[in-house]
Amino acid sequence: MAEPASVGAQERWAPLAWLREALALLEGGAFFFVVDPAGRPSPEGKEALGHILGDRPLVEVRLSPERSLDLHELKERLAPDRRSVVLLDAVDLEWADLEVTLEGPLAERIQGARRVLQDLNLKREALARLGAPVVFWVTPAGLRAFSLWAADLFSAHSGVFEVAPAPSPVEVELLTKSIEPEPWAEADRLRNLPEAEVRGRIRLYERQLEKEARKRTPHRPRLAVLHMGLALLHWHLGDHLRALEHQQKAVNLYRQLAARNPQAYRRDLAGSLTILGAVLFAMGRREEALAATQEAVGLYRELAVQNPQDYRPALARSLTDLGNILLVLDRDPEALAATQEAVGLYRELAAQNPQAYRPALAGSLTTLGLRLSALGRWKEALAATQEAVGLYRELAAQNPQDYRPDLSHSLGAHGTMLLALGRPTEAVEAFGEGLRAIAPFVRDLPQAFGDLAAYLLQGYLRASQEAGREPDEGLVGPVREVLGRQGEGQEGKGSAG
Repeated sequence: MAEPASVGAQERWAPLAWLREALALLEGGAFFFVVDPAGRPSPEGKEALGHILGDRPLVEVRLSPERSLDLHELKERLAPDRRSVVLLDAVDLEWADLEVTLEGPLAERIQGARRVLQDLNLKREALARLGAPVVFWVTPAGLRAFSLWAADLFSAHSGVFEVAPAPSPVEVELLTKSIEPEPWAEADRLRNLPEAEVRGRIRLYERQLEKEARKRTPHRPRLAVLHMGLALLHWHLGDHLRALEHQQKAVNLYRQLAARNPQAYRRDLAGSLTILGAVLFAMGRREEALAATQEAVGLYRELAVQNPQDYRPALARSLTDLGNILLVLDRDPEALAATQEAVGLYRELAAQNPQAYRPALAGSLTTLGLRLSALGRWKEALAATQEAVGLYRELAAQNPQDYRPDLSHSLGAHGTMLLALGRPTEAVEAFGEGLRAIAPFVRDLPQAFGDLAAYLLQGYLRASQEAGREPDEGLVGPVREVLGRQGEGQEGKGSAG
């Protein structure tokens, strides 16, 4: 069967590649879950799955709140040599995840989905005895429903594979224009996985690494990918030393590959160096992090000269990383230069594609303001933060949930610049707007947004004092109350320890 055609399709279905490895390692019956936010298996998804299975027969079964699994019918459809793989479309069972107290057809559908899941749970052993791997195709809500209403079956699974959401038409256009991978994309996908699932993936990757290394001629690109995957998995579990070990091995392999074939592997080397720099920086090994990040910047700079359309975004991101490391090393002028170059790149990118790059431009402008203020260049810093605030206001108007925290952060930086320039009345307005924007977030997630709220509150009170104005207790009081409760909770944890 042919490979999925577009770059977007390849990236969307890339996680299924690990299903191929799992099927190769496991014999007989096993349960897998493919989590697809788009819902029912599309023709492209079936094509990707068929490519992974090769010549193994795929037996499709669809369940619904009105249709439970017929084991006898399924058994009749399986190939006699037990090479079949069952694709069980369970998307409609996501109804079981709903909590509704209404009566009528909706409530009946919810109860029906739960009954089908409970029936599946009772049939799990018989399903496993069929000797065929079963791939449950579910939505994220469906996965939760399985964990609640078919808990025993779910706990017996051998792997969960999350595919990316289907790209919008705009994203498809971007994917066809840019082939630069996000080094931390896999890390983002790991955030919602339970620890047991992450450890299961580690065992799978390690077996594949050992299997590949034993070959007479190991496939070095595959070894590099496995090492980088293990680095991210160990980092997710907090095992930083093991993460560093695997990431360094990935860099070494990509360095060898790039030396022989620069055209094919320089971007992979640059991406692996980016992750290595981040790992080293987080571990406090800042000089080593600087060296890795500088090398990544150099590689991306070369790639961007040859292909600006594809590699300017990666160059801008790596320059931002470089500026952050230089700042911590007290090399403020160099940090400023790196950030200014990143802002220039993001400005060009946002002019060409505002939808994709305005958020990055706004963030880089906030950072630029902070860099300039560190050098005492307050008026230039004010201009940068003012532009950032304007961009974030527009973004937050379109998408409050995603951009109000960023708006609050930029308003805090802007208020700080205004205070430094002796404009406390304007600073009160900036800090106050930031507090109003962040208040609902800190109320719901105080641990995530408490520090930002405390910074804004402190700035607001100081600016009010300098402006000779009474603070607005209706604004200040609720934030103080949430921060006070958070502080009491942390003191309790400390005394308990």
